[in-house]
Amino acid sequence: MRRYRQDRAYEKRKTRMNRRHGLTAALFRVAVVLGLLLFVYGGVDYYQNRNLDRTLKLLEQVGETAKTVPAKVRDLVWRAENEIRELAGEQTPSFPLDEIPEYSGEPYVVVDGNAPDFTDEERASDVYEYYNELDSLGRCGTAQAMLGPELMPQEERGEIDMVHPSGWHTVEYDCIENGYLYNRCHLIAYAMTGENANEKNLITGTQYMNIEGMLPWEEKILQYIWDTGGRVLYRVTPIFRGSDLVARGVHMEAESIGSREIYFNIFAYNVQPGIVIDYSDGESWLE
Repeated sequence: MRRYRQDRAYEKRKTRMNRRHGLTAALFRVAVVLGLLLFVYGGVDYYQNRNLDRTLKLLEQVGETAKTVPAKVRDLVWRAENEIRELAGEQTPSFPLDEIPEYSGEPYVVVDGNAPDFTDEERASDVYEYYNELDSLGRCGTAQAMLGPELMPQEERGEIDMVHPSGWHTVEYDCIENGYLYNRCHLIAYAMTGENANEKNLITGTQYMNIEGMLPWEEKILQYIWDTGGRVLYRVTPIFRGSDLVARGVHMEAESIGSREIYFNIFAYNVQPGIVIDYSDGESWLE
């Protein structure tokens, strides 16, 4: 009887292993097919046609399934998704994360000689604001706007506690002023557009990044608009590595229209001095 139970247990384990390996192989084949689609259908031109929505929906379904399989397979699927979204113009960081130096004490670093990468068409646009859809991991993409007095809010900011960005944790440390490690960081500040509890505009960011890395640049833009009534082309892209849920930082670009009073291109580090962050899920501990 004991031998019978052992054999039954072995068969069950073997069946589970076969199913798991079969799913992994299936996801790998899907990723390969998506890569072939990029090659066969001509890259960007193909993903600008009517098949783009169906392709991205398929990727979202694959991404949901991939949450149950090993990390290597998840990374493969989500790298494929990010590549396709970038080609589609949905999330377009202008540099690889590997080109950014490690944090060394300054809250930000200048990118591409401090020159923002906007097109003439973007510079000629009227006021607008645009926020990318969340990806299959619930992560924000690029937020872009042509800022002007017209977009500024006329009422006080409301609550945003109901929004939980990817990688969110409520955690406090004695070594941090005001205690909390993370803020719900607006990609485009509320004072610029009045967008508040918009999940497409909120990421998990450290107090340090929010106050030391982003706020000084936001204040420059706001002061310029208040003083001149002019317009500023502005783009903020959270930069994730692989399938991380917390961004390594934000890429901020801005250019005032008709002048160079506002003109910058920087990367603000999503770090907190004295704290170690696991960017894969937002967990943290004292250094």
